[in-house]
Amino acid sequence: MPTRRPSPESLIALTIALASLVLYGLTLAPGVVTLFDDSLEFQLIAQRAGIPHPTGYPLYAILLALSARLLPVGEVAFRANLLSALAASGAVALTFLMGRALGLARLPALVPPLLVALSPTFWAQATVAEVYALHILLMAAMLWAVITHRLRLAALFFGLGLAHHRMIVLWLPALAGYALLYRRGALPLRLPVDLLRLAGIALLPLLLYGWLPLRASVGSLDGTYQEVGFGCWVRACQYSSAFFQDNALASARPLSFYGALLLEEVGWLGMLLAGAGMVRLWRDSLEKGVLLGVGLLVNAGFALAYRVPDPEVFWLPAIWVLALLAGWGVQGAVGAVGALERWSGGAVDAMSKKRCAHYLLFALALLPLLWRGVMHFPAADRSHILGPPEMNGSDVLAQPLPENSLVIGLQGEISYLAYLQETQNLNPAVELLALPADPATLRLDAIKEALAAGKRPFLTRELAGAGEAWSLSALGPLIEVQREPQASVPDGLWPLGLPLGDVVTLAAWTRSPIARSEMERVTLAWRVEAPITENLQVSARLLGSDGTVLSQRDTPPLSNAYPTTLWRPGEVILDTYTLPSPPEGARYFFVLYRIGDGSEVGRAEWGP
Repeated sequence: MPTRRPSPESLIALTIALASLVLYGLTLAPGVVTLFDDSLEFQLIAQRAGIPHPTGYPLYAILLALSARLLPVGEVAFRANLLSALAASGAVALTFLMGRALGLARLPALVPPLLVALSPTFWAQATVAEVYALHILLMAAMLWAVITHRLRLAALFFGLGLAHHRMIVLWLPALAGYALLYRRGALPLRLPVDLLRLAGIALLPLLLYGWLPLRASVGSLDGTYQEVGFGCWVRACQYSSAFFQDNALASARPLSFYGALLLEEVGWLGMLLAGAGMVRLWRDSLEKGVLLGVGLLVNAGFALAYRVPDPEVFWLPAIWVLALLAGWGVQGAVGAVGALERWSGGAVDAMSKKRCAHYLLFALALLPLLWRGVMHFPAADRSHILGPPEMNGSDVLAQPLPENSLVIGLQGEISYLAYLQETQNLNPAVELLALPADPATLRLDAIKEALAAGKRPFLTRELAGAGEAWSLSALGPLIEVQREPQASVPDGLWPLGLPLGDVVTLAAWTRSPIARSEMERVTLAWRVEAPITENLQVSARLLGSDGTVLSQRDTPPLSNAYPTTLWRPGEVILDTYTLPSPPEGARYFFVLYRIGDGSEVGRAEWGP
């Protein structure tokens, strides 16, 4: 039996997928990128095989768990990021196949995948752990199957979409319009038998929601899955209508904002080609024009109405449609060459026509689009991000925390520390507690409970009200909460005994390296000699051998977590400052001064 050779379209699509994967691989984040977004949640979910935030995204959660265990490269966060790159590459390749199925010639069909692949938002979603690359992949696969009349396959992809991101239901009006208009009802369907069969296929992937009760013992990162249960989680009942009406995180945006967003994604050329392409598509095929046109309007309308801090990701389906329409715009431009030949009475021969079409295609579309990608590459490149800039988690967990320690922080901070504990075995005995920023009373209550239970609580950041109730001191980047003021200098510091005015003495100091950093930490022990009635600030400087300032950092003590007006006479307070490693002959120079007028209270200078 002869071997069936792959079609040219399949080979081109495979080439596009591989090229996209190379691009996204070069710019892929090697690990955790930032603390306060869903990407970190998904990376920790990959490690735990847990439950993401509502609506649960069971298909994606399962794929994350598999990627963490089966992909033999990088750390867990990298594997979760790589899953997005793989999905995005597949989506780009399917964009080409969708263009061909819609009737684009091969060369114009290269424009849509190029526009999609280099769209800043899509590119960004392809380099971190997020749900949107997989959503576009399933959406493109479903629509390609519809156009090519693989209706059972289309139903399967629709069901998988329902088990992932339910924005896929926004395509139902467009699909209904296409089915009604296609050759006046000539789609290969036997009603109602085939419709029932397709509905059954579409509902089958919903069994994946069984992942949620199956992993209920692991639960969600914030622990609320066990509280609200399966039904509420899947319905996202916690959100209600807030994201459409009164979402406090969203700000009112004028229509000009969204216009600028679309121009950023596809450029002026892409928008002009998409407009021309819509006209051409509606003229050539009403049912295909309805499919893309209605899909564009419904998805864009949803993106306009959904009030979230990051609206650009919800425009990705609309951007995908605009890219396909731009391909039709290019095809129309190439067709204009044929019109020129007819107008000239055949003076333009076939070879000239082909050459002119190629020039027009590359001049109007491919080359400018490629140039946009080259210019955007530095901004899209996340390969150099070795950790979130908001927190050096390795440094936090490298501190000599006692076994009864409890680190209290915001959800993103604690998620990152938990990720490092579980994937790198960093200080696994330390207990972690994540609480929201507001109201602050939740963290204050957690401190009270920890102290009552005999634990030693540490904060990841300043907390209003903590300094009034307890004594605070630094342990590396953390803030320790102490029931009673510390009366003596802890072991391990070198004595100094340098007074800074009449109110504070610099009793001792030490220096230590900072994990995953070229800087070092200078730890000071302040001894309070008298009540302080005004807020003071510290200027920490490293002086060269000739007295020049090599580095300087001005900040309130304890990073403003413990104002000097709250310091108690007789207590010893540890305080930390980050400075470069001192070269030979360098000296430390610390100045204590008033915030109000900058007048100096005292100074201290010593050699390392």
